[in-house]
Amino acid sequence: MFPKNMPKKIRKFKFEKLARDEIVQGIIGAGNKPTLRTLMTDEYIEELKKKILEEAMELNKAKEKEEILEELADIEEVTENILRAFGLRKYEILKIQRKKNAKRGSFKKRHYVEKVEVEDGNEWLDYYLSNPDKYPEIK
Repeated sequence: MFPKNMPKKIRKFKFEKLARDEIVQGIIGAGNKPTLRTLMTDEYIEELKKKILEEAMELNKAKEKEEILEELADIEEVTENILRAFGLRKYEILKIQRKKNAKRGSFKKRHYVEKVEVEDGNEWLDYYLSNPDKYPEIK
């Protein structure tokens, strides 16, 4: 393969993300050399937020039930770590979830709103106009 005296080329890859503990051990165990640092609390929270978006994107791509379960498990892991970072408990999420469901409902009816027509003077007009990224106006 390589001559004995010829050094092997070292290739570097940008990783720049929060990684599970055993992933790091696997990188090291495979003979690779990661550059690591321990995140401060505020950095850790920001990286967890990025991680949950990454996992949500992977969930979006998942097709089979097993893949969907895998991605939901990853989202749950990140959620638990966010809760822990803030000193919160899962029951607090469930309590808020029940409150929101009582006030706004769930997604069980599968309603999909394609567009909303709002008359001038309606109390919701300013809300929609002030959130153009979420609700772009159709001309």
